Amino acid sequence: PWQKVILLESEAGICVPYEENEFTNAILYLLKHPKQAKTMGVKGREYVMQHKNYEKVADLVEAKIQDICKKTGVSN
Repeated sequence: PWQKVILLESEAGICVPYEENEFTNAILYLLKHPKQAKTMGVKGREYVMQHKNYEKVADLVEAKIQDICKKTGVSN
């Protein structure tokens, strides 16, 4: 899923299967490794600021709309 891609790109978290035990183990791991958890948090914030801010999202939406218009023959 896209969440796994983002976590791999950003190095900002642990991707686990959608299962209670897996989620619990990931949380326990982060609690036992606070320095790594903090680093993931910092990397996550940096990733969001670079890739998911309003300007980036607006650019993605605009590009998608233009692509749809082009494919359907609708002019801007």
